[in-house]
Amino acid sequence: MSKISARESALNALARREHSQQELKKKLLAKDYDQDEVEELLEVLKVERLQSDERFAESYTNARIEAGFGLLRSVALCSSGA
Repeated sequence: MSKISARESALNALARREHSQQELKKKLLAKDYDQDEVEELLEVLKVERLQSDERFAESYTNARIEAGFGLLRSVALCSSGA
């Protein structure tokens, strides 16, 4: 089985749910993709509007509120990079 590209791996993750740039970087590096390639890819995905920290924060906060957590706690967790 051949290794999928970093872009394909990132798009697969983003298809499941929004990811912060930091979170996506961590996942790609854990899969042994080259750090320079990952950083360049993250910038491309941001420019193409396929990855957005703003959308991630909104999605994360809404999911936490729906799960019964308060707005302030959800925002604090999101801001801390959790």
